Amino acid sequence: GRNLERADMSTRIVDVGSSNLLPDVVLAGEIAKPRNEPYENILWMSVLRSISAYQMYRQHVRDRVNAEDVVMYLLQDEQFPRAVVHCLIQAQDSIDDLPNHSEALRQVAKALRHVREAKIANLLAGGLFQFIDELQVELAAIHAQIASTWFLRVEG
Repeated sequence: GRNLERADMSTRIVDVGSSNLLPDVVLAGEIAKPRNEPYENILWMSVLRSISAYQMYRQHVRDRVNAEDVVMYLLQDEQFPRAVVHCLIQAQDSIDDLPNHSEALRQVAKALRHVREAKIANLLAGGLFQFIDELQVELAAIHAQIASTWFLRVEG
């Protein structure tokens, strides 16, 4: 439960944080410059700080703060405890120890595949918000599968 909650909160922070930072329009295949371009680094730093990720990000990335690296770190890093992939791996490990786990594991594997296969640069060019929405639906499906398997199960 803790890991699903963390993954959900991380996606929400990326979603809300990026809504002020990403381009509004894409014209003829060209990406419009973000409205806050001079402050983009500071705003992405705020996103990292809001999830207590700034120090670990700086140790891991060792480059100036930028959208692609921040979103990739918060979604796909396997070592950062609040990254979505890390949370899903932890949930997978916990579920694997339980009986009757096949359907729940299948749902977690589907979400993991969805996040790992994401091309962050493409999402930032257009589609990040839809991707986050789809990911939150996947997380809700994991929760529903866990609830129906172990908590709402009716024994006959």
